Amino acid sequence: MRIQLQNILLPCEDICNVPELYYHEYENRVDFDGYFNLFYLEKRKAYTNFTGLYLIFQSVGYSRLLLMHDRQVVKEIELEDTEKEYIVSFPYEEYSDGVFWFSLIKACEEVDKSGEEAETKICKIKGYFSGEISEEHIWPVNIGIDICTYRREEYVLRNLRQLKKKLLDNSMLDAASHVRIYVIDNGKTLKDCPEIMRLAEDSKGRIRIVENRNAGGAGGFTRGMLEVIGDKEKYGMTHVLLMDDDAVIEPDAVVRTYGLLIGVKEEWKSITVGGGIMRQEFPHMLFCAGETWKDGFVGNPKKNLDVRDFRMASCGYLTETGHENEWYSGWWCCCYSLDTVRKDNLPVPIFIHCDDVEYCLRNKEQGIVFLNGITVWHRSFDLTLPGANHYYDLRNALICLILLQDDVKKKALKFVMRSLTSAAIRLRYEDAELVYRGFLDFLKGPEWLMRQDPSELNQRIRQIAAKSQTLEEICSLLEDEEAEVLRGQIEQYRKCFGEEEITASRAAGRPSIVQAVTFNGWLLPAKERKAAMVSVLDSPWAVFRKKRVFCYEPGSGKGVLTERDYRKLYHMLGLYVKSWIAFRRYFDSACSRYRKTLARMTSQKFWEEYLKEK
Repeated sequence: MRIQLQNILLPCEDICNVPELYYHEYENRVDFDGYFNLFYLEKRKAYTNFTGLYLIFQSVGYSRLLLMHDRQVVKEIELEDTEKEYIVSFPYEEYSDGVFWFSLIKACEEVDKSGEEAETKICKIKGYFSGEISEEHIWPVNIGIDICTYRREEYVLRNLRQLKKKLLDNSMLDAASHVRIYVIDNGKTLKDCPEIMRLAEDSKGRIRIVENRNAGGAGGFTRGMLEVIGDKEKYGMTHVLLMDDDAVIEPDAVVRTYGLLIGVKEEWKSITVGGGIMRQEFPHMLFCAGETWKDGFVGNPKKNLDVRDFRMASCGYLTETGHENEWYSGWWCCCYSLDTVRKDNLPVPIFIHCDDVEYCLRNKEQGIVFLNGITVWHRSFDLTLPGANHYYDLRNALICLILLQDDVKKKALKFVMRSLTSAAIRLRYEDAELVYRGFLDFLKGPEWLMRQDPSELNQRIRQIAAKSQTLEEICSLLEDEEAEVLRGQIEQYRKCFGEEEITASRAAGRPSIVQAVTFNGWLLPAKERKAAMVSVLDSPWAVFRKKRVFCYEPGSGKGVLTERDYRKLYHMLGLYVKSWIAFRRYFDSACSRYRKTLARMTSQKFWEEYLKEK
């Protein structure tokens, strides 16, 4: 029998309107070799039991179809001058790696038509890739989409509309009747949005709004997991797909996830399906599709790929196997089997940040796979200041470190000291306080963590963080001449800001000898007393010998003003000493207790009590 594996996708104003991500058009042909329309062979063959591949489509205005493997034509078919459905087989059994795609040659009379008319013809194309598989190799698959939100009605409404229109209400899709949506409302505000409630009502129970205590992303996603587990018997649920509320979802990601899971091999029956993430500001840039994590730091093998380019969209990082037990997926889009998500194997209650790292790598023996099109667009994480997240990044990274790795004592101390140093050389005093507070709270152990009110703790942490201000708010604090210079720097930066700024930030971070030995200029007098702009994308060493710095966020247009203050530096040096003393006294005990308590704090019994309203 045949199963829909992935649809032929075209640009869409509501999702992504970059044509080169879908096809490349030439004078007399259209190559559907964009990132979203490639078919990855090696992964399909490694993880699934499909034995054949078909292209099923309808179109008009084309005379020939070319089936392609990488850049070679493998089959050529004449098309009729009428709109009809074609079912064409790829030589699936002859290839083990690379990518399949297809090209359409325009009919002679179509070549001279205007660009607008040609674009209309492209948009009339519809179809999908279908896989051949024997019935005995098909698994029952029913997916619960777990969306965690906190007062983001606009984003939730946008995604629910897309998912309902293009997935739930589309009876032509195999996956349509095998999906339910659980929206976990940490802010308890969705009930006041009539449009969202109307969507839920019109879904005949397939969209459920669940109010939840605000326990962060970890608490919201876990509540969704528990809801799906609770429906396992009633609806035959088999998987839970975690999805951020503020991500722009391509609904076909769910179709592709379903199409993969229904045909997986026995040895991969519990495999996790990870999601890639594209930059919302630069929608053709793939931030990542699988990352590593070690010693507290995230590794990204091919960050910021421009997947408009066929070579990038078909590169080994995206198409090859071999990293099933090494990589993890962020929870912007990640699908777990209910063999993994169980009552006795839930996430750790760490509010936000690293919850996905810890859970995914804790369960890495199940394996993970990433496919093109199982992708979302999200605002770039690195274009704004972390703020209060410094606390969670430190505390939660240490929890992950001791739960996921062995022999971590020296690594943990190095991670803490490095985080304090980064704050010091950036003149970011509040960040140092957050790092220190995160370290002390980590040392308090799992018992302290489990009895906290997560929302109240988050409010206290946010009060410590420096508050971003607009440029005009910052300029009101400066002398007129200094403010005018700063405005000029920001204006020039905005004019030049683009992809180059983002990709160049990969190489940032290596200090000169002078920067290193003078603690980034703290041991030398300041060169300039006027405020200077430094972007969040710049190296920490960019503030070398600057007296006053405006740390600018390209993502928000805001920033934080800070300046050299030797009293605060001495205070920060004191944090080094106090951190060292606390580390010597309490680290070993905290490590032992986290490891012993893991089973209890990841159990259904704990989570149900934790999520109760106090």
